[in-house]
Parts: sequence; C-alpha cells; structure tokens
Amino acid sequence: MVPGNADWSALGLTGNPFEAVAPGEHLEWADVAAPIRTAIEKRHFLVEVVGPRGAGKTTTLRWFASHHADARYVEVTGPALDGLPWPGAAALCLDDVDRASRDAVNGAVKEAHLRGVSLLLGVQGSLRESVPELASFELGRHQSLSWVSRRVAAMSLVGHAHFDFDTVAHALFPRVSRVNEALLRVLHALAENLARGLEAHDALDAALAEVRQDARLGPLLHG
Repeated sequence: MVPGNADWSALGLTGNPFEAVAPGEHLEWADVAAPIRTAIEKRHFLVEVVGPRGAGKTTTLRWFASHHADARYVEVTGPALDGLPWPGAAALCLDDVDRASRDAVNGAVKEAHLRGVSLLLGVQGSLRESVPELASFELGRHQSLSWVSRRVAAMSLVGHAHFDFDTVAHALFPRVSRVNEALLRVLHALAENLARGLEAHDALDAALAEVRQDARLGPLLHG
C-alpha cells in the first residue's frame, strides 16, 4: 500500500468499500445465491455453507441474522458449544463450526431438533459425514460478483461518479476459483492506492504484488 493520505471523495466514495464485514453491519449488499436463499427461507432448516476463509460464510450468516430478529449469530471459538443463546431464538447462525468437536456439533443438532430451532452453519470442511441430514452448499459453486457493486454503491457519494471496480473484479475473476479473501484484499488495496493518488494501472499492480507476497493469500489468486 502506498504512503500518503487517502482522498476518498476523489473516487466518489466515503471510504474503502472493501473493508471486512463489521458486527452489526446491515449487509444490504450481501450476495446470497438463490439456492441458499431457498434452503433457508422456510423454517425449520439444517444447512451448512462450506468454503475457505473469505468465501463468504460469515457474510451469509450475518446477512441472515441481520434480517431476522429471531436469529442469533455466534462465532464458535473452541471445542465446546456451551452457552448457546437458545432462549428466544428460532434460528442460530454458528460460524467457524470447524473449531467445535464433533460431539459438541452433534449435541447442538440434537438440541436444535428438540427445541425446533433452525441451524445455519459456517464451515471450512463439510460436516455431512457426521451429520448426514445437513443440506450442504459449497460457496465456490454459487459464486457471483454482485457483492462488488453493492459494496461500492453503499459507500458512494451522491451525485459523484466512482471508479469502476466491477470491471477490475471481472477481469481478475477468471484467474480465481471463487470469490475469496485474496480477491477482496486486492480490491481493498487497489482502492487504498487509488485514494492515495496512484494511477489505475500502477494501483492495481501494487495491490496484486501486495497480496502475492502473502504466503496464505497469494496462492488463492491462482486457484
């Protein structure tokens, strides 16, 4: 990322559209594929969304929780699933369920059945082997880039033209297998570089170079 102060108004924006999802964000721009929407539109459901970091699991779970007052979002932080907010909940959105033990997951599924509570699980690896009744969706198979335009629209200044991030994202997309964290990071760095005065070509080259140097994210650009 280049040094200097960012001038977001020069890009027709109020800030960087590609910041990570923040707790409490209403997520109007979230892009949830139609098959997933269909699976969770009627209670009671038991659904997992599967994908690597950055594929959109947290976005999907937070989107559902933000649009349903009786849903609760919970980030799993360890092997136990004690203290889940069952009272008053009609649906629990459990993120990073890979961190929980299989016994804890099976226990939560049984508890959900007894209480009539729906479960929406975010996982990096499918749990269907231990929970065969799960409806499973691999986010990489339901990819879309409309989240780019929605994020930009949410940060756009009224009456101002803004940089065409959509075109850049679609140009990069054939080189990645999914909408992943690497692509999000490239767009984030691109926006920062543009706001600091770099020309578009140089801004993109610098953003790509930054992400390629990341041992974890670099390989995802070529997935």
